[in-house]
Amino acid sequence: DPYFVRWAIDKIISWKNLSVFENLIHIHGTEDRIFPIKYTKPDIIIKGGGHFMIVDQTKEIENHIIKIVEKSKV
Repeated sequence: DPYFVRWAIDKIISWKNLSVFENLIHIHGTEDRIFPIKYTKPDIIIKGGGHFMIVDQTKEIENHIIKIVEKSKV
């Protein structure tokens, strides 16, 4: 839908977030063409991960999340 795409691009470009949660963990893929990694500061980088990596690299992401949860239990 071209109207949604235009709306979404405008919201991304004009977003002025001023707060970052203390416990936020940013997982980002090296091959994300929608949000290129060079414009981000991720905590965890998934090599070869694209914008759809939650589907095609599920196991690697799951392993990172499990490690995060285990650390938080200490």
